[in-house]
Amino acid sequence: MFVQIQPDGRWLFKIDHHMRTTYETCHLKFKYAHVPSVLEGVNFGKVLRRKGRSGFKMEVGSWWSDVMQEYYQALARRELTKPFVMAAAAKLWVEHKMEDYKVTDPDNFGMFGGDYTEVEIPCGTPECPKNIGPNVHKVNVLAGPMVMASQYFDAFASADTQTWKVISTEAGFGIGGDVVIAENSRVIVGLVGRPDLIILEESGGVARAMPVDHKTKDRIKYDTARQWKPHYQFPGYIIALQNLLHKAGHDYTVDRCVVNIAARLLPSEPRKAGKARAPRFLRVHLSYTQDELNEYQRDTLDCVTELRRSIEQNHWRRGSEFACHAYNGCDYRQLCTRSPNERPIVEQSEYVRVEPWVPYTEEET
Repeated sequence: MFVQIQPDGRWLFKIDHHMRTTYETCHLKFKYAHVPSVLEGVNFGKVLRRKGRSGFKMEVGSWWSDVMQEYYQALARRELTKPFVMAAAAKLWVEHKMEDYKVTDPDNFGMFGGDYTEVEIPCGTPECPKNIGPNVHKVNVLAGPMVMASQYFDAFASADTQTWKVISTEAGFGIGGDVVIAENSRVIVGLVGRPDLIILEESGGVARAMPVDHKTKDRIKYDTARQWKPHYQFPGYIIALQNLLHKAGHDYTVDRCVVNIAARLLPSEPRKAGKARAPRFLRVHLSYTQDELNEYQRDTLDCVTELRRSIEQNHWRRGSEFACHAYNGCDYRQLCTRSPNERPIVEQSEYVRVEPWVPYTEEET
């Protein structure tokens, strides 16, 4: 459970930016997504999710995040090569079962893909019928992910090797409630998160530690760089990193982060002659003053204080119609469009009860 009652009566909330965003968007959505059922039986302690697998675009983002983890772990080991990155991308494409979307989402799959290409990937099963040598076999993989991984290596491998020192990849913080960023007489706010990457960069005599988060978009557009501030994720990461490095006795400067954006689709030719083609990748550097970080802490404290009130009163206000219909619509819109007496039937047919989502487990720290 994300909340624990303390001996002094205050509630310790262990909350990440996804949870805060959901609550700020729609209190009722937060209840469905994050508040465990108190009904006795097989569903006790579980939350509500739509049946079925996540969409292709979301799964591409998950695949790419795993590719980036392999990439930067190899960089930290000083073993980063293009063949390694290509093999990792192919192996992870298979592990994520991305080919299933050829049937379930053929339009988006086709736009991303192109032809197939044969790639050698590591195989830990000697008896694998596709083996071509010690712990290696060949697979046919869609060209799209291979091109994406290859172009990323070409764009950044040399510079990353020279300027970025990897501190950690996918290292979580706060699951024990130890990264406290704000408190009052009613609540204690413990921040939880799992940055994709933390790097150390030295420039102008300043050693700066920075969280890096990998994102995927359809395309890099003229306003893509402006979409990440304000944002609940990044000031929280900076405050947490300040907190953790201070406890560890390091005095690195921590006042910015990097949003590492990759376009799923190849940039198209510009419509106007003489205009440059949009990039496939974009790194957005976001900096924060201490006043901005203080404001984030105050706002988060207000949000979590209100969340305690929602739980105590079991009152969950529905968000605006934008929250219901934006993008492809809220996952819980099917429930909210029905009358209260019909919702249990809809829940049984369209949803499933699952264990609550957590950013990471203590074993993954």
